Amino acid sequence: MIDHIHRAASDRWHEILSLPLLRDDHQGQPCPKCGGTDRFHVDRDYSKNGKVYCRSCLPKGSGDGIGTYAWFHGVENGEAITRLASELSIAGDSDSPKLDLIDAVCRDKRMPRDAFMRFGPTIEKRGKLDVVRIPVWDAKGNQHSFFDLWRGDKGKFKRGEGSQGLFLPGRLPKAGEQWLLVEGVKDASALIGLGYEHVCGLPTNSMNAGYAALFRGCDVCIVPDLDIAGQHGAQQTGGRLIGIATSVRIARLTGDVVDKSGQDVRDVLRQRGADAVRSAIDGASPWEPVESAQSKDERPEVLLILNEAIVADQVIKHLGNLGWITDSLPARIREQSKVYVRAGQLVHVVPSEDPSAGGRLGIHEIPPAIIRERITQACQLQTEGTAPQGNTVIKPVRPPKWLIDAIAYRGHYGGLIRSLIGIIQSTTLRADGTIIQKAGYDSASGLIYSPNAEYPPIAENPSKEDAYRSASEILDCIADFPLVGDSDRSAWLSLVLSMVARSCIDGCTPMFAIDANCRGAGKSMLIDVASIITYGYHAGRKTFTDDDTELRKLTTSVAMASSQCVLFDNVADITLGGSSIDAAITGTTWSDRKLGGNEIGSWPMLTVWAATGNNLSYGSDLGRRVLPIRLHTPEEKPEHRQDFKHPNLLNWVAENRSRLAVAAITILRAYFVAGCLKMDSTTWGSFESWTSVIRGAIVWTGLACPLTNRKSGAVLRR
Repeated sequence: MIDHIHRAASDRWHEILSLPLLRDDHQGQPCPKCGGTDRFHVDRDYSKNGKVYCRSCLPKGSGDGIGTYAWFHGVENGEAITRLASELSIAGDSDSPKLDLIDAVCRDKRMPRDAFMRFGPTIEKRGKLDVVRIPVWDAKGNQHSFFDLWRGDKGKFKRGEGSQGLFLPGRLPKAGEQWLLVEGVKDASALIGLGYEHVCGLPTNSMNAGYAALFRGCDVCIVPDLDIAGQHGAQQTGGRLIGIATSVRIARLTGDVVDKSGQDVRDVLRQRGADAVRSAIDGASPWEPVESAQSKDERPEVLLILNEAIVADQVIKHLGNLGWITDSLPARIREQSKVYVRAGQLVHVVPSEDPSAGGRLGIHEIPPAIIRERITQACQLQTEGTAPQGNTVIKPVRPPKWLIDAIAYRGHYGGLIRSLIGIIQSTTLRADGTIIQKAGYDSASGLIYSPNAEYPPIAENPSKEDAYRSASEILDCIADFPLVGDSDRSAWLSLVLSMVARSCIDGCTPMFAIDANCRGAGKSMLIDVASIITYGYHAGRKTFTDDDTELRKLTTSVAMASSQCVLFDNVADITLGGSSIDAAITGTTWSDRKLGGNEIGSWPMLTVWAATGNNLSYGSDLGRRVLPIRLHTPEEKPEHRQDFKHPNLLNWVAENRSRLAVAAITILRAYFVAGCLKMDSTTWGSFESWTSVIRGAIVWTGLACPLTNRKSGAVLRR
């Protein structure tokens, strides 16, 4: 029998004995039986003969692999021979019992069989290999995956997906119970073998936050391995359970904490006995945050598998969370790392580097190189391989090109990444009339509110009198302008309201054209006053051209940059119009080839367009899209005028900007509180929502109708 065992086990003792901490360098190392640091040695022909020795508990020359088996498992040589014959399927003088794979695995892993059976193991096939399969539970309390064990291997999860989960002894935890958390099903079985009723095995050294809810109302004690990763993992797990479990404690097993491959529960049981383990659990300390644990990489892990669509979905989900739930990043970096989607393209928000811009934010598409960076910030990509000994090895990897391309050019992100419509600098209204007053991303509107001033609180239920008083405050800004009539003042007020509350208009806004009888009447300043009230800076100027190709490119750049307002300033000796500007004014999206390439893009078009000039005229179909505002001065040289109520108007407006912006919102909020009463049957094709909200609020307040100018014949066409 012994000769049969030697022949069958030759070159297999490494697999059969599966001694922990075993290295192949034949140098002194800690004894897996009695500990120490360098007292244990492995014979150079260990794989063939199974010989080992320890200066403390197993003298050199004490025997071969059979003796090693007997020493390690604490049995007599006769029992060792019987067990090895069974495991190697060797028949003796009498019929040998049929190999019990579960029993063999339990002996190999030093697990009590009865305790191990609580986890529901079955005998299955993994390829051609017979394995013991243990179910793995997901965060919803379902058995969604499995873990396979066999002799001589640490075990492997289901290939590909399913490497997250818990090993539970047949059922879910219940509130009021005491539960132990330990790494792996093997140590969990060992603790149940000591008499602990409720023990959960973790697949790694820490528990994913999504599983914490399963232990709601329980008293939890975490029993980590004696290595740095195990201690960090216990800290992370404890932090995720705080506020969910009734109490959280961490046990400190007897022994030194080492960098890696530290002793676990079964090692302590074998070397120091059951009392050492029980004492550690009884003396467990309440969890407290430890600063050193914060250095642990907390990025979620994504395993690269052949199903690329699933991998891309997982990474996109983590990209959508980047900067929102990652507390480890500094606040400034956290904000800049947030990823949004705009018109099917991944974008981020970047502050302007122009010192005069005052940190104004801009929307920029994220190029593939930066997407690569964001992926590494959002998650840790891993691949699964096999070590020379056959163990599964998980290795971190950099984002592959196929994954970067799949995310960059996906075009749709299934709601996993927040949609970004634009950026606003002053408080505004949503489409339902509610007020955006909290800085940051507003999920209802898709806007980022980045205030560049401090605004006083806005009344939730202002009255009609409040609205009229607010309108008077705003109109005081233009008291010195030679506007022709009350309808022109209302038309300018509608420009301010359109800028301030563009987000509550479900449709298009007209072009506001300020026309004057001569130079120096204040046309551009009228636009700047409205822009400073709304944005805090002068309106951005553009040069109008009658070359429609150039006008189309300009419009594309405006849409891509999410420009809030564009002013065609001092249009002279040219007719305003063209198919591109017509389409931009009466469309809420703009589609065109991206500048510098052939790829077609599509962007929200929420820009407020304005133009100034002397005796403006309109071509194409622009005339019906324009709301004129008329200036007429009797001064021969209006630029020399001195009798102003507000001599330095733009500075005065900037100083009073917060009050004036809140006044504009008050007008519209009061109108919504009143139910957006329809004043009459007036409508304007293509601008129905604008007519209902902006024009409706102005007329309801008691001011002149801004559309009167259109009926007066002021809009000309050549």
